[in-house]
Amino acid sequence: MATVTQGIFATDQHVDEALPHNWRASVARWYPQGTAKFTAATAMMRKETIDSYRTTWWTQGYPIQVGDITDIFADSALTTPIAAATTALGTVVYAQVAQAFAREFRKGHEVRFQDPDAPTYSKVGRVVDVNRNGGANSWVAIELRETDAAVNGVSLINATRLMVIGSSHSQAAPSPVNLVYHPENKYNLTQINRTALKISGTALNTTTRFGSPEHQRQREDAFLRQQLEMEKTYLFGVRSEAYDDENEATITTMDGMWTWAMREAPDGQIVNYHDLGMTGVWVTDGWQMLMEFFEILFRKSSKRTLNALDCYCGSGVALALTDLAAAVGHINITPDTKRFGLGVSEWRTPFGSVFLQVHPLFNIEPALRHSMLFFNGDGITHCPMRNRDLHFKPASTPMKKTGEVGYDGIVEEYLCEDTIRWGIGEDYGIATNIGVKYP
Repeated sequence: MATVTQGIFATDQHVDEALPHNWRASVARWYPQGTAKFTAATAMMRKETIDSYRTTWWTQGYPIQVGDITDIFADSALTTPIAAATTALGTVVYAQVAQAFAREFRKGHEVRFQDPDAPTYSKVGRVVDVNRNGGANSWVAIELRETDAAVNGVSLINATRLMVIGSSHSQAAPSPVNLVYHPENKYNLTQINRTALKISGTALNTTTRFGSPEHQRQREDAFLRQQLEMEKTYLFGVRSEAYDDENEATITTMDGMWTWAMREAPDGQIVNYHDLGMTGVWVTDGWQMLMEFFEILFRKSSKRTLNALDCYCGSGVALALTDLAAAVGHINITPDTKRFGLGVSEWRTPFGSVFLQVHPLFNIEPALRHSMLFFNGDGITHCPMRNRDLHFKPASTPMKKTGEVGYDGIVEEYLCEDTIRWGIGEDYGIATNIGVKYP
């Protein structure tokens, strides 16, 4: 039976689905600005095509030739510690050191004893013998070049550091022992990132309210997902190699930047503000904490030409720096500096520049919103597998045929197989809980 109404006819009296309404012929999307910052930067970084799923590189640190002394003895058996009294010129003393450190010395080296607590104290001697294979009881025999006497209560027994300062040899002496510093090899594995695009023949020819053709709309979405997942891999991936039982083939994954930094960065370059034992008030502690961290970071970094490091951070860090600037009044940050084609903010510290970029993926994850990830972009190499850099694999049959043979629709995808050579661990650092009050 028909529906009957009375009175003034209004829109609320329409039967169900009678009104077409007004549809906007597109989809309003929310995307964090600059989502794939590192992915975009790889286009302007060093690039090297590889032909194996494993890429290896060599790293070698600078031979600083300085380290800790366990104790100083008067005999090679390490049974009689030296006395606090005056030690005469020409006396041979035995500095007990770690075996790895002992192997950096040879006869003829000039060395300097130091006490970090008394910077003006030092004594110089010449190496006359070395026990390189004594384990923890390895030693360096040193003939003093000057008399040692206590000054302000400090003498040779207080020395805890030993540094090579050169070498000295007599006329017509034979060639000294050759010391060779060997490099270390590091490696990373490729990872295959894929994003599929599968649409039925019917869906390809269906008109929707989204405005653009369904194939175009879904291809754009697939490309954005591919970029986002590659960015997350570059940042947070973990290196692994396993066997995929389902496809009966090897599956490999790469180390991302965060993972690489956690594994390879030296002591002192991974810090958590909450673990430093400060007052817990950021505007009081922040400047001291960051400056001490930067001093270590820039001192150990391999950067020589630009003396600068790149940094991804979350919006919480930007807020913490704003609070710190208001408190200390002397943070020099210049916006709109270009780095690998992207806009960054340059923070000029007393030790070097930090190129800050607020990364949207750090903002999305609360645990990273107050974190800083430091790296040397100039030391990074992007390594795509030969013929497998990011590309689109279209359907093999024309679109008007509405699909693959034997498949009522199309099967397409974005694919990329690549990896990153991250360089050396000294170029990386992580600082967390920046600006966060103590629990």
